[in-house]
Amino acid sequence: MALLLLLVQLTFPFKLPFRLTFTFSGTVSFSETGDDISSISANIDSDARYILVTYTTTATNTLDVITLSGLSVVAASAAQSGNVTYSAGTAVINGLDSGASFFPIASASAPINVTGGTLSTQSCLLFG
Repeated sequence: MALLLLLVQLTFPFKLPFRLTFTFSGTVSFSETGDDISSISANIDSDARYILVTYTTTATNTLDVITLSGLSVVAASAAQSGNVTYSAGTAVINGLDSGASFFPIASASAPINVTGGTLSTQSCLLFG
């Protein structure tokens, strides 16, 4: 008796949307670790309101990590706050429900002015 295993590659999209008072800018870079993701793409939508991540995989119960980088967040005005949330689309990520909050975000209560110099910052977001 022969056993035929059929591995089906499935493609899943999900979004990381922002509230109306924030937009994304920059160029999305991505990487993945694990053995099951055969392709991945990540792009900022045309009105900069969300990142669309699409990945293709053949497995469902193994650990893979997707890392996004190269993004900036721009507030439309001072004193804004909200959350970056996960919008599942057709993606199923174990332990992560659609609408889950990844991290809070807020703009300064007043504009930051820099005179005669350069202002720079670096931050790291960890979520899992």
